[in-house]
Amino acid sequence: MAEPAVFEGRSFRISVRSEERVPLLGASPLEVTLEGNGISRVHVCTALPRFGVRTCAVYTTTMIAPAAFQLRQTSRFEVAEPASLPAPLARWVSGSAHRLLAGVMFRGNCAFVSQDFPVWSTKRYVSPPRLARGDGPIGPFRHWARQFYPPDRLRAQVPSSAVRRAAGEAESRVT
Repeated sequence: MAEPAVFEGRSFRISVRSEERVPLLGASPLEVTLEGNGISRVHVCTALPRFGVRTCAVYTTTMIAPAAFQLRQTSRFEVAEPASLPAPLARWVSGSAHRLLAGVMFRGNCAFVSQDFPVWSTKRYVSPPRLARGDGPIGPFRHWARQFYPPDRLRAQVPSSAVRRAAGEAESRVT
């Protein structure tokens, strides 16, 4: 953790620092910041300061059926202009690097996120959770996320036939 996780109201912020191995270039510090607004939107920025590279992505999820959601990603990729070069050459270098790497970075980000799909499809709520070293602030995150779910006593008042009927209606709308 680069700084303590912050959970305030409907927002959260988590910052992490680690080291990333870059092919042919070696190890480099990696900075990652996650900022969430509500439970279904997260803004993730990663930076490799040594190379002047920064990516930012916004992920939004929309429930489309019980236990099924749609994930959307929008991302941006930046390459800093090298300060050691004259301005016109620095712009050309950063622009060329951007054109060369933006598609590769986007596809790599999609592949990275999609590695979590098998995990998400088999996840279940366990209380208390079994935590592993390195799980980070999952306890405070779970506590923060509770505000977005109805209390158990409200769920218990919904007849199970209504839940099955709603599930069936949702499935019939999804193609």
